[in-house]
Amino acid sequence: MSATIRAAVLVAVLGGAGCATRTASGPLALPHNWDDRYLDLAVDKASVRPTLAVLPFTVGDHVKNVGDLHIGDILATALFKTGRFDMVERSKLNEILKEQRFGRSGMVDESTAAQIGKLVGASAVVFGTLSTAAQQKLDRFAYDVIQTDVRLEARAVETTTGRFVFTETADGRSEIKVVTDAHGTVISGAVAPQAEYIKAATAATVALSDKLSKQFPVMGFVVTVDQTRLVTDVGSERELLPGDRLIVLRPVGRIIHPVTKKQAGWNKKILGQAEVLTVEVATSSARVTRLEGPDAAIKPGDIVVVQPRME
Repeated sequence: MSATIRAAVLVAVLGGAGCATRTASGPLALPHNWDDRYLDLAVDKASVRPTLAVLPFTVGDHVKNVGDLHIGDILATALFKTGRFDMVERSKLNEILKEQRFGRSGMVDESTAAQIGKLVGASAVVFGTLSTAAQQKLDRFAYDVIQTDVRLEARAVETTTGRFVFTETADGRSEIKVVTDAHGTVISGAVAPQAEYIKAATAATVALSDKLSKQFPVMGFVVTVDQTRLVTDVGSERELLPGDRLIVLRPVGRIIHPVTKKQAGWNKKILGQAEVLTVEVATSSARVTRLEGPDAAIKPGDIVVVQPRME
């Protein structure tokens, strides 16, 4: 049986099972955060994860006596845990910063960030500022609450174009209850200011990581195909869940600008949609729920893009 006939049979089977058809719901579309440059990674480097470099965060002029909160390191770890990115190693980044004389407290703009990104092989560079940090004591009659608040301002610059792809702020808070006796001696809840600033900064950093990761789609490859079932290399380490939907596509050829002769995107074919059934750490299985025509036969090596969940 030819691939075309098999695909036609699959379309008929799916239609009979009550699955959506193209005429009923319109053509499938890639997520709003899609960019054809992700196909450059997939085709040229067999990779679906952009490489990020996170620079040390600077400290705002009005922030005093908080010490080094290691915000850049915490953010890099949080971004890595999302499974959406490859991260530039800290040792490599520090070496470049030293060679280029970018100090930990030096100011960075989009131009210098893009320059650093090119030197370390990053797709994008993240940098920012600890803009506010404060602690206050709140009287709760029987005890006091030491409240620590920080605000982070972060930006991400695309290395190849030097344009901002992300500009966000995030707040973090830490609270600790302190009980004292009549003479003011602490009975419980001794406060270590540096530790509380780190807790608050970590909370803000996690919020930043969540916001930044949503700017980039989750992608993977089809590993095997068996009739209406797919196995992909996207798993729980990349925050995939049963019930998530996948768009399956295939790059067809590069689009070259007629004047500049530079690449201007990709011709690509959206093949269909699948629903995730089971998820393991690094793999998942999915059921094909829709094909975009009788010639849309899905093959190993095709690309899957996770559709964002409705919030």
